[in-house]
Amino acid sequence: MWQEINDKSWQEEISLLNLSVFFQREYLTTIANVYNLKVNYYRYIKKGNTIAVIAFFSNRKKIITPEGFSYTPYYIIENLSEQVFFEINNSLINLFKKNYNRIFLKFESNIFDIRPFIWNSFRIQVKYTHIKNNNLSSHPSVLKNLKKEIIKTYSFKVEEPNDNSINLNLKFLQEIGSSIKHCKKYNDLLKGWGDLGFLKAFNVYKEGYLICSNLVLVDLKSKKAYTILLNKAGVAERYAHTYLYQSIVDWCLKNDIYYIDFCGANMQNISLFKSYYNTQLEIYFKVSYHSSLSKLNGLGGKLFMMLYKIKNTISDIIKNNRES
Repeated sequence: MWQEINDKSWQEEISLLNLSVFFQREYLTTIANVYNLKVNYYRYIKKGNTIAVIAFFSNRKKIITPEGFSYTPYYIIENLSEQVFFEINNSLINLFKKNYNRIFLKFESNIFDIRPFIWNSFRIQVKYTHIKNNNLSSHPSVLKNLKKEIIKTYSFKVEEPNDNSINLNLKFLQEIGSSIKHCKKYNDLLKGWGDLGFLKAFNVYKEGYLICSNLVLVDLKSKKAYTILLNKAGVAERYAHTYLYQSIVDWCLKNDIYYIDFCGANMQNISLFKSYYNTQLEIYFKVSYHSSLSKLNGLGGKLFMMLYKIKNTISDIIKNNRES
């Protein structure tokens, strides 16, 4: 059964497991403080053992994923029977529906079996990302571009995120439509993660000026990295992103990080660019539920069946009259 626990018990549970940064209490608390949300911690107990854990954010009757960088920290031990797996998920969904009217979760790619959510009328969004989980060489075109003369004018540094690297990215977000209020929240969030050591700035300089910065969640414990935010390089900085991505891959391999989530493959040109680094395309899911819409859909289905039956009845009457 699912059991709500406090943050101390949560930390004790996850300390026994090799889980990503998204499960860390301080990471979650930072999000909750920035967006004024409650963090809910749960574990699933069977025969005295914890076999699943989940944490999520809530505000009154809503389960919220307030920012686009993080995955919902949901873990189920491997090699369970389908019966137990369905039991875990169905009881979680029942808990959700009992206490919340709106639900939104974003699962990492290792949560690939979401049939219980489909069967329970959740809306499913299929998304894609590129994962670099090998030490294979990048595409020949990348290696060719790295030999361009302009590459010699660039330098790469891994630094703590500061106002320059954060503002460069937030300015880009505003240029593509994010509101000032939205970016203010991101500013507080990114600085909070940086202060806790979760976030690094992978920067490219040209003649001493910062031209592009990739803000990356680096998890040395689980040996994973997530490239969550990157500004657009200028026209004069050709191949700066090519150089940056290759430098990130090289740095991660040097630091024994063999799992890099390039965080997104949902736009054609961006996906194509990331694929040149010999990545593996994986899917992840966003699942959502709205109780009112679900009821309307249910009524719509019943109305459709009623009209369908009426239509068939009328057709049978007409057919019988013709035959008689």
